[in-house]
Amino acid sequence: MKKLGWSLYWALVVIITFSVAFYSLFQIHFQEVRRQIEYTEYPMRYAVELQLGLDSQQVNAISSTILAMKEISSTQLDLPIPEWTGPNTQQPDWERVWKTHLPPVLYATLAWEETVPETVPRVARLIRGVTGVTQVLWDEERVDALVTRLEQWRRTQTFFSLFFFFYMAAIVGGLLSNYPVRLRRHYVVRTGLGGAGSQISPEKVWMQITTMNVLAAVILYALIYGIGSFLFPFAPPSLRGSSPGNGWLEGAMVSGALVAAVCLVGWWAPSEEVDAVTVTRPPALF
Repeated sequence: MKKLGWSLYWALVVIITFSVAFYSLFQIHFQEVRRQIEYTEYPMRYAVELQLGLDSQQVNAISSTILAMKEISSTQLDLPIPEWTGPNTQQPDWERVWKTHLPPVLYATLAWEETVPETVPRVARLIRGVTGVTQVLWDEERVDALVTRLEQWRRTQTFFSLFFFFYMAAIVGGLLSNYPVRLRRHYVVRTGLGGAGSQISPEKVWMQITTMNVLAAVILYALIYGIGSFLFPFAPPSLRGSSPGNGWLEGAMVSGALVAAVCLVGWWAPSEEVDAVTVTRPPALF
């Protein structure tokens, strides 16, 4: 093609990339909100009641078994013996009586990345299955509060995602309805744009059009997302199994795919203006 700049549908590139970048940045915001919700409920601890009469070696073995669970970040043994205020000679007897009748309690802290409602009861069952454990208690009210807040978060995110879906459907429909005539196959074949219809296959022209628009969209998205991430007014998110690079890659792929889809449909779209354009603009010559 003589002028490859003609193959750029700038409205398509700019609107799609800005919209997808805006959505990607809001997804960072939603993940940060979830991180803050989970962080406010951390640390989530279990009170693990042990059997009476266990020696220190058995207690240490139980603590090591619980700590070896990937969901548990730390354990701490507590034997709530009241402080002895009498003669020092009777203190050992005082402690021996309490140890005989008061079961030791092991506090197990759930790891931050595992602080989700579904994990809490499951881990409690795992701990309860350890030999030497008689009872496992946790703050069910905190778990219920976490469930409520996460449900509100999910509804908000779902609403925004659905709104963005219909918004993008309207945007894509508008871009298709205004797809430039000069980028349609019928026009290229009739006018001989770049030699198409004679020496060059029209599909090669379409490949050039699509490639240039997709590349422009990906590059523009990278710039917008990079600047937006740098200026983002929230703390950097600590996403589970994710990183800022994933947001760039996913957004770039979505932008490129939408732009390619519009170019594909628009390329085959018929146009009643082609005959009039053919009269005013004869086939291009090399």
